[in-house]
Amino acid sequence: MALWGNNDNLNSSGTVVFNYANNTVTGTSTRFGIGATSGVGHTEAQVGDVIRFGDRTGTYFGDAVIKGITSTTVLSIASTAGLDGNAISGVQYLISTLPKSSILDSSYGDRLEKDAELNRVFNATSGLTTNVSIGSSMLSINTKQSDSNGNVFDRVVNVGDFVTVNSVNIPIKSIGSATVVTTQASAVGFKTVFVNSTRDISGPAVTLTNLTVTGNPTPNPIVAIGRTAITLTNALTGAVGVNSLVTFTDSTILGLGVTVTAGLATDVIINVGRFMDGYDKYVYGVSGSGLATATSYNVPHAGWVGVTTYRDTHGNLRVKSEVLVAMSGIQTGNTPIYPPA
Repeated sequence: MALWGNNDNLNSSGTVVFNYANNTVTGTSTRFGIGATSGVGHTEAQVGDVIRFGDRTGTYFGDAVIKGITSTTVLSIASTAGLDGNAISGVQYLISTLPKSSILDSSYGDRLEKDAELNRVFNATSGLTTNVSIGSSMLSINTKQSDSNGNVFDRVVNVGDFVTVNSVNIPIKSIGSATVVTTQASAVGFKTVFVNSTRDISGPAVTLTNLTVTGNPTPNPIVAIGRTAITLTNALTGAVGVNSLVTFTDSTILGLGVTVTAGLATDVIINVGRFMDGYDKYVYGVSGSGLATATSYNVPHAGWVGVTTYRDTHGNLRVKSEVLVAMSGIQTGNTPIYPPA
């Protein structure tokens, strides 16, 4: 019996039920044992292959080595050590020839050990610096925080952090500057600029108060941010046409990934959170094309690769890999395909 093969795309039609009492897998519309046990004709589950229960992108139960095949709908596994112990009934499965040693290896037990958690980074000391209307996709907060001794300091806010508004966690898309497009004209003397604040936000996040409009080079303090309009302190000195770019450039402005679902008043305290921790291990079949498209998920060689992912204290995704078997010509197709979307 080979220790591994080169196929991560064997047929896995139907669904299965697993009996922990006797290590038996019973399938519905499955094709266990049909065809060759190796080579080109090896397209179905065979003794020595690995069965992966569930869907890695959904509910996943773990892996096991196939010990015996009784019929096209019944097989047995060698051990439950690679399973999580939860009931397996009517679930999808995958068949692979990945290295058998990885199933019993505690370093590559193919378990989703822990989901990343949204942890509070800080509460803005003095909250919002302007009113924010329902439907707006930006807000301005004071990023200063006081410690137990009364010392005031700045807390770093990152793109990818979240603000909590009306019990909804909203991702921060930009910090320090944001650009939107006007939806209608504003004449000289107007104190209102009409925008679609859900569109074209870009750049780093913001501190509030300054707004630069095409034809009006002097920064203009903001009074309020609405869903469709920005109210200014000073009257416009130049006309603003439709589809003009409006740029916010202040250290307190945050561009949001979605719109807020509740209106917020000045000085409302805003929670800022960040996904941290989390820990995931999985053995992937990586082809040459997977190497070419891996970007931040780059691995040193095609083949069977153990990949560990987690988030550090700054919320950054970290990826570590170990090539278990370096090989070319590996056939991929099982989900999830590496690199992940």
